[in-house]
Amino acid sequence: MSREDVARVLHDLRVHQIELEMQNHELRSAQSLLEESRSRYADLYDFAPVAYVTLEEDGTLREMNLTAAALFGLDRSIVLGRPFSQAARMSDYRPFWDHLRRALATSDRIDDEITVFAPPPNEPAELRRPRTLRLVSAQAAHHDGSRSVRMALVDVTDQRQMEEHLRFLGDVGIALTQTLDPDLVADRIVRLAVPVLGDVSIAELRGSERVPPSVRAHHVQAAAGALMDSVVRRFPQMPGLERAIARVERTGTAEIVSELRAVDPAVPIPDTAGIALVRELGLHSALIVPLAARGEQLGVLVLGATSPARAPYRNADLAVAVEFAQRAALACDNARLHREAALATRARDEMLAIVAHDLRNFLQVIVFNAQVMTRAASAQEDRRKSRKQLDAIGRAGESMARLIGDLLDTSLIEGGKLVLEKGRFDVLVLVKEVLEALKAMAVEASVAVRLVAEAPAAPVDADPERFRQVLGNLLGNALKHGASGGEVEVSVAVGTDVRIAVADRGPGIPAEDVPHVFDRYWQARRRKKSQGGAGLGLAIARGIVEAHGGRISVESEIGRGTTFTVTLPLAKG
Repeated sequence: MSREDVARVLHDLRVHQIELEMQNHELRSAQSLLEESRSRYADLYDFAPVAYVTLEEDGTLREMNLTAAALFGLDRSIVLGRPFSQAARMSDYRPFWDHLRRALATSDRIDDEITVFAPPPNEPAELRRPRTLRLVSAQAAHHDGSRSVRMALVDVTDQRQMEEHLRFLGDVGIALTQTLDPDLVADRIVRLAVPVLGDVSIAELRGSERVPPSVRAHHVQAAAGALMDSVVRRFPQMPGLERAIARVERTGTAEIVSELRAVDPAVPIPDTAGIALVRELGLHSALIVPLAARGEQLGVLVLGATSPARAPYRNADLAVAVEFAQRAALACDNARLHREAALATRARDEMLAIVAHDLRNFLQVIVFNAQVMTRAASAQEDRRKSRKQLDAIGRAGESMARLIGDLLDTSLIEGGKLVLEKGRFDVLVLVKEVLEALKAMAVEASVAVRLVAEAPAAPVDADPERFRQVLGNLLGNALKHGASGGEVEVSVAVGTDVRIAVADRGPGIPAEDVPHVFDRYWQARRRKKSQGGAGLGLAIARGIVEAHGGRISVESEIGRGTTFTVTLPLAKG
């Protein structure tokens, strides 16, 4: 071989070596990029916000990202290579196997929901709750002819729970509008709340003028009726809840009691009846929600969890409870207003019967005396007899006018349309004028009237005629009910305000009747038919005094008499 041939071969070998080195460099770069891409894919797979798993045909876990491991609270190095059923606990595995079978049988995407028991994120595994998972799966074929299923798992528990709560609240709104009986509404509230919002529900409802207060309770277990009776009797004396209930009633802001220490028998708390009750209930956590409607506090609702799977309550639970309580409070308020309207209607009917009876009596007096006068005129009897009949007609007419006036005043007070023509005057002077006008009545009743004035003057800015009406009513009652031969004392005192007291020494008012003396028609309902009046005088007096920004009260003791006290603001300046 010539020297030129050798040189050419060596040159070709050098070129080929350079080409191999370049190819080797390119291969190394490609491998580096591949490793970088694989690492990036692994990071995206592991830290994806959605849980991913790959399952063999028999349900064995081939792959699982970190999100899926966190969802089930497991270490994936332990569960890989094991059946999926060991990672996801289910009460019924049939829906899962049906989903896997259909995913292996088609190339289409399969979408289903199953229920598993898994701890919530960031909570210990022992707190296993039913969780709803959406499974989106697709078949994957491999070069060796085997198949697997790639599955995405989305926790839709909160979404489904919210949908359930919305349906629940809609059903609640319908159920609570089906009755206007306050007792039935209260029962429905505690029963509707269980078991959706808690295992135990307690509703305390404040009373009103015509609707008494009440406490209702319900337990998820029907056999706990006797226990609920104890809750009703002792509520709100429940350790761990008592202070929170008081706060919610005072502030109107709902609260979560995450943990009740009184439930744990190992906690060294004095064993009182209240603690024994809480422990018997087995409450772990509670929601305390105000019942308020139209700006008024109507009571409080307590929802308790006895199951560790439900406890502790979360803010989402509280939000639903607040929505439920708003509907419940509105239903309670409507039922209360309906009952008050029905009672007011009945009172009106009773009043109309009383007024009709009294007006008929007065009309009978007028008709009778008119007939007597007619006969006397035809017989030309003496004028004194005619005068007597005319006086009787006049008194009957005055009584009718007074009764009609009382009815008109009551209507104005109830409608908030009472007109006051205020002016400055001295209460002491007005009291003396009223006493002078009633002097004849006091003589006829054989009752002495004594005025005690603790100040030389008592100026007020008020309607003198309306105030004369109040004093006339109170003094008239005192003279009417005071003991014959006794005494009525009227006292006027001035301090930060003006205080007028009218005290008699009559028989007094029974303690159970004292709270009702200012009720409309109360006196008329309890009086004998021979007595006059529609029972409106004291109700009108209270309306007039309160319209002036004052107060009226009564104190009475059987056998020792009754004292009515009126307080009015002093005139300014």
